[in-house]
Amino acid sequence: MTDKTETKEIYENHYVFENLEPELVIHIDDKEKEVPCRIVETVHNLEEAMGSDAPAKYHVELKIVPTELTEEHKESIFGGIPDSEEAWDDEYVRSVEIANYGLGVPAWRETGDNVKELKEKARKQAPSIEALIGFYLDKPVNKVGSTGWDILKDALTNESWMDAGLERAKEKRNKEKLDKEV
Repeated sequence: MTDKTETKEIYENHYVFENLEPELVIHIDDKEKEVPCRIVETVHNLEEAMGSDAPAKYHVELKIVPTELTEEHKESIFGGIPDSEEAWDDEYVRSVEIANYGLGVPAWRETGDNVKELKEKARKQAPSIEALIGFYLDKPVNKVGSTGWDILKDALTNESWMDAGLERAKEKRNKEKLDKEV
């Protein structure tokens, strides 16, 4: 049996789970669209970045990352990279670059001083993310209320995920106003 939690290191401290490939269907303009995804793990050394002000030594995060993009996003990410077609053709490199660009959906994160323990926790969490992916995408990813679904839709259509969250916040505020008036 294949270990579903094996990772492949793409760059230093950037990994992709090799055997986890969440399957999604998103509705765009009343049509169903399959969205191939990967789960990307990133390890941040907070002491290197922040020095003695770091709250802990490491921060590990998992993101759900679409592996398809619009041409506009593709050009934004890969346009300045030498051998960009090779990078695009490597699904693992593509996944990490898309996550770094900001089109990855935050699914799990933890901070601590023992990187080995943090990576083991991430490894145990990843299969749950794959199995319950819709629940992870339903959650807001910022204070505005943008969701993981908004991020994926942006990746496929260029419809701003931030604008989608702002629109949802306006609708909620208007509904609350109407409820108070009644």
